[in-house]
Amino acid sequence: MKFVVFGTGKYYLNRKEQLFGLCDDAEIVCFFDNNIDERMEFEGKKIWKPQQLEETVFDKILLMSRSYLDMKKQLIDLGYDSASIWTWEQFVCEMNHGKYEFFCGETCYNTNNKKILIISTYLGYNGGSIAAVYAAKALSDRYEVILAAPGGDREFVKEMAADGVSILLSPAIPYWGKEELYLIQKFDYILVNVFQMLPVVCQVSSMKPTIWWIHEPSNMYKDILDQYSDFLNLNIFDTINIKAVSNVPKMNFNSYFPNIIHGTMAYGIPDKFKRDTLKNECKGLVFAVVGGIVPRKAQDIFLEAIMSLRNKHNSKNIEYWLIGGIGEDEYCNMIRKIAKESDQVKIKGKLTREEIDRAYQQIDVVVCPSREDPLPIVMTEGMMYGKVCIASDATGTADFIEDGVNGLLCKAGDVESLASKMQWVIDHPERLVDMRKNARKTYEKYFTMEKFAQRLDTVITETIEAYEE
Repeated sequence: MKFVVFGTGKYYLNRKEQLFGLCDDAEIVCFFDNNIDERMEFEGKKIWKPQQLEETVFDKILLMSRSYLDMKKQLIDLGYDSASIWTWEQFVCEMNHGKYEFFCGETCYNTNNKKILIISTYLGYNGGSIAAVYAAKALSDRYEVILAAPGGDREFVKEMAADGVSILLSPAIPYWGKEELYLIQKFDYILVNVFQMLPVVCQVSSMKPTIWWIHEPSNMYKDILDQYSDFLNLNIFDTINIKAVSNVPKMNFNSYFPNIIHGTMAYGIPDKFKRDTLKNECKGLVFAVVGGIVPRKAQDIFLEAIMSLRNKHNSKNIEYWLIGGIGEDEYCNMIRKIAKESDQVKIKGKLTREEIDRAYQQIDVVVCPSREDPLPIVMTEGMMYGKVCIASDATGTADFIEDGVNGLLCKAGDVESLASKMQWVIDHPERLVDMRKNARKTYEKYFTMEKFAQRLDTVITETIEAYEE
């Protein structure tokens, strides 16, 4: 297979071995680079600017840069056929058609029942993946369920399989070919998890009753739509049942596709609560933000609020935890620097599911200061454990919190608003017992696995009726 490779930097060099490993007949005929210098050749091949390519026989142009969307737009503007352009993701998918890895859990043993395939993005310790896992568990009493994804964190996948969820890893997702579409025929219903699975939705929605479950924050839509523009078919909106996990992603989706989503479907989570985890008094408070350290999660707002509190309240009996994966980018390095200013701030890093559950036993206040968050799992877990929950008004959870009754609400991006809510917790220990109990009642009313299963059954029935019409 003859490739023109667009890009000669680290992105290409780091994937070169995998390129030839996945495609044993791969041949690079030349390279594209917008920054041609005196080299004119790279690895013994000619380098051209995209607009200067002489007559050359090739099968695909392979985009090898993190700027692949800009590259693709440039090539299309120059007259190249979109079908001749592959991203690295497309290449990997095309080379992996018909290849699967299966982790067998208990959810695939209900062989006399209808079969549901849940299709999600890369699996890991994040909200979208966990919601998909809990959907599989909620459905497993009445259906044979398999969760499919392009790949996953090995520890997470093994942990979820050991917990009973059957997982099929198919590296061809989301660009499924005839081998994967044949697999679809074995299932009765399809639940596609997250907006990134747009190509899959477009492929399977005409084959089986399909639910599309939307979770995304607003900043993800443009890149996803640019990446998968060749697949978008607005006619699919007439054939599938689209639900958002909360009003936040519902509003985001409808801002691009007006009046398409009319309903929401919140997830549920397993009940791990033990009565002795409710504390009757506050001695040695622990405030915690749980989630990957990224600007959207606003750990910087949390730390700035802590620094504001230090000037007013110097109690050494308070700790502030950051739980979640932390990278080496500019934002994460800034978080590390600010955290070092106080020995009361503890960066716990990435924890396994079991370690997070143990950590909750020591946490008093779960804080979600996110600039935007569809329906953060951490807030629901906080309610399930009967913790004091502080959420920003830009979270889907805000719809379920009555400020001062079953939790506290702060303004997104407002340091003093968050600091004032944290100060209130410190100053009013006598009010926290009732708040914890009310948080627990909110979980029981909306977020149990039983409530989730009921919502799923209702949506599946709606989907079947619409598909048959």
